[in-house]
Amino acid sequence: MTLKKALQALLILFVLLIAIGLWPFWMDTAQGATTPVELSYSQPGPYPVGIRTLVLGEEAPYALTVWYPSSAAASGEDYLYEYAIKLSLPSENSTVGLAAFAGAAQFDAAFEDADGPYPLIVLSPGFALGASTHGWLAEHIASYGFVVVAPEHREHLNNAFTELSQATVVRPQDIASLFTLLAELAEPGPEFAGFYDLDNAALVGHSYGGYTALVSGGARLYPAAFEQTCATARATEDPSAWLCDVLLPYVPDMAELAGLPRDFEGLWPDWRQPEVDAIVALAGDAFMMGAEGLQSIQVPVLAIGGTEDKDSPYLWSTSPTYEFASSEHKARVGLLGVGHMIFAGPCERVSLLVNVAAGEFCNDPGLERQLAHDVTSHFTTAFLLAELQQDAQAASAMGGDYRAIEQISYDASGY
Repeated sequence: MTLKKALQALLILFVLLIAIGLWPFWMDTAQGATTPVELSYSQPGPYPVGIRTLVLGEEAPYALTVWYPSSAAASGEDYLYEYAIKLSLPSENSTVGLAAFAGAAQFDAAFEDADGPYPLIVLSPGFALGASTHGWLAEHIASYGFVVVAPEHREHLNNAFTELSQATVVRPQDIASLFTLLAELAEPGPEFAGFYDLDNAALVGHSYGGYTALVSGGARLYPAAFEQTCATARATEDPSAWLCDVLLPYVPDMAELAGLPRDFEGLWPDWRQPEVDAIVALAGDAFMMGAEGLQSIQVPVLAIGGTEDKDSPYLWSTSPTYEFASSEHKARVGLLGVGHMIFAGPCERVSLLVNVAAGEFCNDPGLERQLAHDVTSHFTTAFLLAELQQDAQAASAMGGDYRAIEQISYDASGY
């Protein structure tokens, strides 16, 4: 099932559940898993983790969730995250909870100042997903000595994906604005002053957050390459061809929104952020870039994706990101037989909505969810430690031999 079909089912059942008064309804589905010993960085790091929420900016307030190294050990109840999606609905609150999961972060915990400033990680959620959806990964990264900031992108999902094309242009603008706000927050006075290092930063993202990471790291749009991909997809009845229908017709509108002529041809402008020193794309949408646009990436890049992903196809996105990026250091992880939403939060308590109508959000037949998260945590953490903290042991892990883990494929260059 593609995300588009899952969304259609979700919207229908959501309306029905509201009508009969059964929303919300949760089911416990907690699972266990065995982590291969080779995935050493899948274990939590040495720092307790704190979590805070912020609203920055005045004209267009920006909601952020921040995870950071804390000086206080965990105490009290676990922090409860919501795996949520923002739907285009005629209501004041359009955020719909799909699942919930417990974390170890402590809300408003004290900062661990002794080892700062810490490298900064911007974590861009998938399209229309709430920032806490990826709280499991943010916590893990922060436990290794990073400050992680996740923005709430201002977009909503509907049956026709009409805001997706706008997000293609708006998201890079969001990241530029975010770095400006973070620079102000780091100035003397605010409590975060001196706590994170804007000159040592990376961008991590899932799905359209992965796209956001790629363009912020130097990739450039090249719609002509996407047209060729779509022509082949339609001719072969590729199930991912639906992506062509929701994006290609709007390329002139996207160009206009970006300040370009509507009939613009060739590579689009370079939207890289100078603060971004490395990028991690989790099922990151790269299909609108082609080889020509991906070659503009020069910073270290890690691409992880499921080989059965129909929403950000592995052969359209994860694989070519690795093949064509000009980065001296790069790596690619293939989760064999896995789909698109495996990178979202653990589904420990799942809504009836998901169980009945939209299984793709929480169920993936290709790989047990916890194992997929362990693989992702290991490689993401090792990559960030190697590139932002010059950790030799982590760099060695990036150059390791992972053939014993049958559920993945792995390639690396420069390690």
